[in-house]
Parts: sequence; C-alpha cells; structure tokens
Amino acid sequence: MIINSSNFKRSLNDIKNNKFLHAVTFITIMLSILIVGTFVLFASNAGELLDSWKSGIKVIVYLENNISSSEKDRTRLEIRDFEEVEDVLYVSGEKGLEDLKNQMPRQKAIFENLKINPLPDSLEVYLKKDKKDIGVIENLAAKIEKFQSVTEVEYGKEWIGRFVKIISFSRLAAISMGAVFFMVTVFIVANTVRLALYSRKEEIEIMKLVGADDRFIKSPFYIQGILHGFTGGAGGLLLLFILFFIFSSNISHDFSSLIIKIKFISFKTLLSILFCSTLVGWLGCYISLKQFLRNT
Repeated sequence: MIINSSNFKRSLNDIKNNKFLHAVTFITIMLSILIVGTFVLFASNAGELLDSWKSGIKVIVYLENNISSSEKDRTRLEIRDFEEVEDVLYVSGEKGLEDLKNQMPRQKAIFENLKINPLPDSLEVYLKKDKKDIGVIENLAAKIEKFQSVTEVEYGKEWIGRFVKIISFSRLAAISMGAVFFMVTVFIVANTVRLALYSRKEEIEIMKLVGADDRFIKSPFYIQGILHGFTGGAGGLLLLFILFFIFSSNISHDFSSLIIKIKFISFKTLLSILFCSTLVGWLGCYISLKQFLRNT
C-alpha cells in the first residue's frame, strides 16, 4: 500500500462522492464499538469490585456455646496453622453484639428489647493475599466445619458465587459480541468498498491499461478502510466516554460511600479496541480488493 498525498486525496474525494454509503459504514463501526465497549467497561469494573471485596474477605467461624476457654484457644491455634490462614482473631459474643450495634445505629430499638445476647463467640479468620480464591475459601471452610467446637462457617458463599458468575458471563458476552460485530462490520466494510470499486470499474480498467500497478489502484481503498475503522472506533469510544461521564456523574452522590469508584476503560484496553477497529476496516478492504482484482 502506497500512502501519499495523491492517494489520500483520492480517498477523501471518493468519500465525499459517496457520503451516504460511507456514513453507514462509519455509524456501523461506531455503534459496534460502543456496544462491545459497554460490555468491556462493565466487566472491567465488576472485576475490580470483586478484587476489592476479596481483599476484605474473612471467614467467620461460630463456636459452640458450651465449650471451655481452652477449647476455644485450641480451635483458634489449629485453624491458624492452616497454610491458607494469615491470622485468626477471637471475638466474644458480647464484643460481636457491640460491633453490631455500632454498625446499625438507626436500629437501636431492636437491641434495647433484647433480653439475652443471641450472638455466639466466634473466630474471624483472615486469609493470605494469594489464598483468596473462591475455591481455596470453600476448601478451608469445609475443613473448619469438621471441628466439633464449630457450629457454622460463614464467608458469603452465595453472593461471591453469583457475582463471579455475573463477571464470567459479562466477559464471555464481551468476547462473543466482539467476535460477532467484528465479522458483521468486516462484511459491511467489504461491501462498501466493493460498491465503490464497481462504481469506478471503468476508471480502474483504464488505469490498468495505461500501466498502473495494483498497489497504486489499491492504496486509496485501503486508506478508506483504515479511516473508517479508526474514525468509527474513535467515535464509538468517545460516545462511550460521554455516556460513562453522564452515568458516573449522576450516581456519584448516591454511591459516594462505595469502596471502589467506577472507572473508565484503561488506556491499554482503549488502544487495543482502537487497533481492532482499524483492523476491521483494513480487513474489509483487503477481502473486497482481492475478489475484485481477481475478476478484472
């Protein structure tokens, strides 16, 4: 492909002469990138949120009511010896109730009517940083449940499992949607270039008769394809950012207490999306040119 001012000018002239056709291609690429980018944005933020929650995960071990202090200490020390465990803290029922009151200041009436403390003594089990995978936590909980001094083990299994499924689904959806839109957009770009080629068939035949090589003929169309892919991708990402800014601004007041803030797609991911979008334009052009020049 030869890129010079002459070929670039020929590409722009063709775009001006077929505005509607090229506008449809641009809008298709832009909307495709917008949809795929939305899934990528959700998946990246959900992944960060899960990682943030994982960093604060602790396993709560509830103890039997009628066991001695020595049995409680022995249970704590045995659990602390597990390779997954960083530390184990003992929390009495009284301390647990006091912490609960501090966490729920607006529900004081509930605690005032309590005649007995419903909370048992417990152990807070903190895991090592590299041992906070859901599978590791499940295995640890299963081992702790076998202790005779333990009545129940709680670690948020249901919400962690559901959230992991949501993230996995969103990532799969992003990949699937990306693949579908990639193929559809390549097809649309290929058709756009093919129509432009047939509209200039006589001109191309004359150019070949006077000695123009395939590179000279192909270059303006490759430039068009790359321009479609790049500008369409940039337009889709810009529209995604505008929608993200509006959305994040509207929810910032309601969710200001969230541990993790909603973030836009990373710069590296933006470049990857833009590259794929440009590749779509080039590939659509390549397919059309290959078929057209073979038949002329």
